[in-house]
Amino acid sequence: MLLQMPVVALADYQVTQHDRSADTTSDNITVQERIRAGALDSTSGDIEIGLGASATKAASTSGDVSLAMGAQVHGRIDTTSGDVFLGARAISGQIDTTSGNVALQEESSAQMIDTTSGDVSLSVKARCRNIDTTSGNVTLARGAYVDGVIDTTSGSVNANFASVAGKVDTSSGSIWLERSRVGDDVRTSSGDVTLLQSDIRGDLIIKGKNCGWFSWGCGDDSEQRIVIGSGTVIHGSLRIERKVELVIDPSARIGRIENRSNTRVPAISLPAERVGGL
Repeated sequence: MLLQMPVVALADYQVTQHDRSADTTSDNITVQERIRAGALDSTSGDIEIGLGASATKAASTSGDVSLAMGAQVHGRIDTTSGDVFLGARAISGQIDTTSGNVALQEESSAQMIDTTSGDVSLSVKARCRNIDTTSGNVTLARGAYVDGVIDTTSGSVNANFASVAGKVDTSSGSIWLERSRVGDDVRTSSGDVTLLQSDIRGDLIIKGKNCGWFSWGCGDDSEQRIVIGSGTVIHGSLRIERKVELVIDPSARIGRIENRSNTRVPAISLPAERVGGL
């Protein structure tokens, strides 16, 4: 007769007193409401910081890290594959993940968000200083604000009624800005760009190919699509360094156009017709 091993439920480590730290392998860590905890560290367990509670830092390899409404992590939040969730009006220092997603809910804030393949989303009126991803997508909701820059490699950037004080820069990631404001340049190499009723205080730059000594792959002329839609204002230049499909709405305003490629520029968008009034 085979003996059946008992099923053991995953334990929780409860932080119930101020200034207590927690370091576990597989246990979940829970900080109770209004408790000021120290450093929280788990290998595979989740970390939950309760309503109005705080910790000096939080780190988990494969576990998720979540902050309830008004909770705070004064230092860093680090995960490898775990997701990070900040509830309404929660506050965090820098957030670093590899494949974990990061979500900031209404009016929450973080110093900086850095992911490799994890997606980043800022909800209504959430704030962050800088966002940096490799292949993770970035989404900003109404009233979301990035104090610095958004920088991705292949990740897309999608903003709706949001603001970025610095630049938005991707390599191959697409950029979609609707009723949004960027305080510096919008730059991409091969990503599609759509600007709808948006205000770009710097330049829109479509970067050319940088092949160096190697020419393999540089003959790929697959066209990307650049749409400067209704009501959009680009205060600086539209600089085109590679061939693209360019669509410009008659109501858009552009400071000047620098066409360094064989892109066909619609006649309606020639600088002499659009520079007035900027």
